[in-house]
Amino acid sequence: MTSKHGQSHKVIAATEPVAATSPLSGLFALAKEPSGEWLNSVSLLNLGGMMLGGHIIALGIKSCWLDADDALPTAVHALLLEGPDPATPCQMKVESLRDGQRLAHRSSRIKQANRDCARITTTLARPSLALTSSGYTHSATLPAVPEPETLPDRQTLISQLPANEGQLRRGILAGYPDLDIREVPCDPGQDGRGLFWVRVPEAKTLCAIDQFCLLALITDYWFPLPTHKLPGARRTMGEDFVSISLDHALWFHTQPDCSDWILFDMRATGAAGGLSTLRGEAWSQSGQSLATFGQSSILLPSPFS
Repeated sequence: MTSKHGQSHKVIAATEPVAATSPLSGLFALAKEPSGEWLNSVSLLNLGGMMLGGHIIALGIKSCWLDADDALPTAVHALLLEGPDPATPCQMKVESLRDGQRLAHRSSRIKQANRDCARITTTLARPSLALTSSGYTHSATLPAVPEPETLPDRQTLISQLPANEGQLRRGILAGYPDLDIREVPCDPGQDGRGLFWVRVPEAKTLCAIDQFCLLALITDYWFPLPTHKLPGARRTMGEDFVSISLDHALWFHTQPDCSDWILFDMRATGAAGGLSTLRGEAWSQSGQSLATFGQSSILLPSPFS
């Protein structure tokens, strides 16, 4: 479709392969307006038909990067205010907060008409710092989990779901077919924990910044599932309660490669008063810490019941 801005704009649903309609890099493609604002060319939808929060965060990162020369992101703080209309490009206006020898700070205001949809603040490091952090040390280590190839693929997981399994879990497992996802079984006593191996084979051709954007997108996709493991959560909110991202923090430790397996180790740390908090780590298969992230969300009763 062509937007009112005269730009070709695509809307991709959660169950539609990205590669079938647009190159994977098109997810993060931005066009600059004469006003200096940036417009996205793709809107990736969540299961409810709204723009996926992780995609909004990724677009904010990309617009900040475009305004900061050759620096790469190292820290991101996202405040998600209101879901954008997926059929209309988002307008991203980037504000320069500070430039230093090693770090640049930018804030992207994402809006549609007079509606503020999100504010994404990004700290970016010059490549000499950002691309040479392979020696980054971390107090934790890669959890001892089965290798991804030994775990059931998503179609097997879907086929094994009981008939009465919640529709949200079924939908999440069926969504975003470009992602190869393997769920790691967790000890039933580890309430609130979720472990997932994820890779995107087509990401091999992505440039450095788009790898960061794709990793950011994935960190805001699987968060609802660990919350379902919290004691009493299903009893209070129903089998298929959903979470809507409110704010999201993300710290990159080194250059990711999303075409290789990445382990996402997440834990829901609490849920009360209709709000929840979660935290997580992303690891390469070789045991390198890629990112640390956290989020707060609002919990709502099931839309499927």
